[in-house]
Amino acid sequence: MRNTYVKFILLPLSVLGLLGIWDFCAEPRLYKIALMGMGWFVIGCLGMEIGIHRLISHRAFECDRWLQNTLSVLGCMGAQWSPMQWAALHVGIHHRLSDEPGDIHSPKRGLWNSYLGWYFSIRAEDINVCRVRWLLGDPFQVFLHRHYLLIFWGILSFITLINPLIVLYELAIPAFLTIHQTNLSNLFCHIPSLGYRNFPTKDNSVNILWWSPFSYGLALHNNHHADAKNWNFSVRSKEWDPSASVLWLLYRLGLIELKIEEEQLTYGSE
Repeated sequence: MRNTYVKFILLPLSVLGLLGIWDFCAEPRLYKIALMGMGWFVIGCLGMEIGIHRLISHRAFECDRWLQNTLSVLGCMGAQWSPMQWAALHVGIHHRLSDEPGDIHSPKRGLWNSYLGWYFSIRAEDINVCRVRWLLGDPFQVFLHRHYLLIFWGILSFITLINPLIVLYELAIPAFLTIHQTNLSNLFCHIPSLGYRNFPTKDNSVNILWWSPFSYGLALHNNHHADAKNWNFSVRSKEWDPSASVLWLLYRLGLIELKIEEEQLTYGSE
């Protein structure tokens, strides 16, 4: 897994992302910012944080199959492997062994390893998809898992034929940002001195207010580790979870089902 991902996803996608950033710096334009912002929201928020993380991994809300599949495909474009594999790593390793030996994301194993180094060291046998058995019976998720490389590069290649600029600004740069958004959150939010805790979890998870908008709510990490199946990561009025705001809107539009607690009606209380 590690060599395949690094060689065929992480390295080439990083080159494309940096190429796009270089192009923007050489010729900054407002429409490029708009494209990047739109792409980052669609991939980073809808695809990764809402789709793969909260829906596929934690089943924090319910929706129709067409919407689940759409969010899954958008999450695939976040360039962090298939939803099934990401969920197996996240639920089966990070949450189960949080900050214990075996947690690939823990800063206890070194800051570089927590950030990106684990991509180079994880082995295929470390990933047990049986820990997300609810996905094994879903033919669409199995398809995405088995054919991830073909799907990812097929979509990028097809859009390149239409307009290479769209690939750079709506796919490559947003996917590049999403990789670092996720991994910086796992790094920052397990260093106790960088944040605060609302709950005495068994790990070192903390909340970091200033990073939450840039991570679409993932930086409210201690809250999440205390209640992983909660769709809303904020528990205090000062905490803003952007993904919860989007989920609330989708709920009001009748597109998803949420378990609404009384205190969540105003996105948390003191």
